Amino acid sequence: MANYDIITGLPNRQYLLNYLEQITGKPNREKTPFALMFVDLDNFKKVNDNAGHDAGDTLLRHIALYLDSIHENSKSFRPSAGILNISARVGGDEFVQIVPGIANADEAEIIAKKVLDNFHSNTLNPFIEKFDVGLSIGVAIFPHHSDNFNVLIKYADVAMYHAKKEGKHSYRVFDFEMSPKNLK
Repeated sequence: MANYDIITGLPNRQYLLNYLEQITGKPNREKTPFALMFVDLDNFKKVNDNAGHDAGDTLLRHIALYLDSIHENSKSFRPSAGILNISARVGGDEFVQIVPGIANADEAEIIAKKVLDNFHSNTLNPFIEKFDVGLSIGVAIFPHHSDNFNVLIKYADVAMYHAKKEGKHSYRVFDFEMSPKNLK
């Protein structure tokens, strides 16, 4: 239970960090590339403020089901041997999705776009439309952007904030021109 989120049932931040340490610590010849998608809900606070925290928790469970199931329905989300596709809840309305086999920005954009495009049709919750709940996604690629998982998380988070700044309901793949100071 210590490794799983009580509301969503997904792995929690600690599980994610342990898993990332395990898969990024392999010798160079064994490192399988992957995309780390940092997903933040847009307008989630409106749900909690207007419909209550029980409604917010239900919405979080629906989001978790969506993120945890997307890889089952798509060949592109099937992991290589020894690599798990993992969804984790890392904060209030923040999730991380690990997508194995993604080695460059073009592949990462395809996956992120697919996650966004399918979100409304595959996530059945009345508050999504009512409060315009969406996803902002930032993506960083291992080992292209970094082979340090802590840096990778930070880069994906920075990319997600750029997506939010540009209008929400969107994604951005990290590039080295991005900087936290450019978010103000």
